[in-house]
Amino acid sequence: GLEKRVTLPDRPERQRMKRRDESLREEEELRAAGSELGELVAKLRTEHGGRAVRRVRQLHRLYLDYPTEALRETIRDALNYGLTDLVRLERMLLK
Repeated sequence: GLEKRVTLPDRPERQRMKRRDESLREEEELRAAGSELGELVAKLRTEHGGRAVRRVRQLHRLYLDYPTEALRETIRDALNYGLTDLVRLERMLLK
């Protein structure tokens, strides 16, 4: 184009969301809880990228609600099949 667009000098600079590269508190807690949980967090991050926050927090709720050893065993089975759907994982945990 002609590059003739001009903004007023007193107009504030447009604010953009800053990308946070640090990990979540919940994510650090899950990684410390066991290798299976850390592996699932890594898979969720690669599959969903920056939108994985909701899923990591959902996994953290599962971690808080259910016995850790049962959860780790269920995650181990799920990862063997490549399953990362947390709703299905919770259903497996309840059986």
